[in-house]
Formats: sequence, C-alpha cells, structure tokens
Amino acid sequence: MRKGIALLTVLFLTLIALIFSAVAIYISITSTTISGGEKRYKSALEYAKGISYYLTDEILSGNINSLVPNYTNCINNQCNLSVSLPKTIFSNSNYEVNTTLLGIAEIEDGEIYTFRIEVKNRKVPSERVIVEFGYKVY
Repeated sequence: MRKGIALLTVLFLTLIALIFSAVAIYISITSTTISGGEKRYKSALEYAKGISYYLTDEILSGNINSLVPNYTNCINNQCNLSVSLPKTIFSNSNYEVNTTLLGIAEIEDGEIYTFRIEVKNRKVPSERVIVEFGYKVY
C-alpha cells in the first residue's frame, strides 16, 4: 500500500514539474516573438524618422523640385504626389518605402508641407509604420 502511495506521489510531482516546464518554455518563446516584433517596429520607425529629416533638409535647401517635380500644382489642395527619394537611401535596406506629398498650404508667413511616409518590412510585409507630418517653412 505504501509503495502505491509513493508511486502516485512521485507521478503527481512529476506531472506538476512537466506542466511548470512547459509553461516556462511557452512564455520564453512568446516573449521572444514579441520583443523581436518590437525591435523591427522601432527600427522601421527610426527609418521613417530619418526620411522625414531628409525631406525637411531638402525643403530648406530649396531642392523640393528634384524630389517632387509637380509640387507647385498642389498648393492649397490635396495633391498626393509621389516623392522620388535617391536610391542611396535604400541600398541594402530591409524596408520598402512609399513617400507622398499630401499637400502644401500657403499661409501668411510661409508654407506648410504635409508628408506621409509608409515603411514596410520586406521580410514581414504585414508589419509597417506610417508617419504623417507637417513642416512649416517661413
């Protein structure tokens, strides 16, 4: 009788240990996936921010014509013109980028340029970052 109780106790403790181990493995696998997704998101977001800095530099230096040839046609309305970024920005990149000039609004002391930047991960196409921003030039 004692051997039977001892066997049941050992089997019960083994079952609890297996369940605990399975839960620990599951948690470690899912947290790795989440942290990897967060890392890719932050990387794509930084990429979009870099493109926004590039665009603002081009506006300030007066080179907006080279990026958006027909930008003068979209003052005070939604123009949705595609922005042509230099190929050097995309060399060895894991991202596909679509940049759009949404509009230019003339105000009494300058202009406001509105852009939309969409960055997609080439390896995981369902992951993307969209950044829209306005930039006022005096």
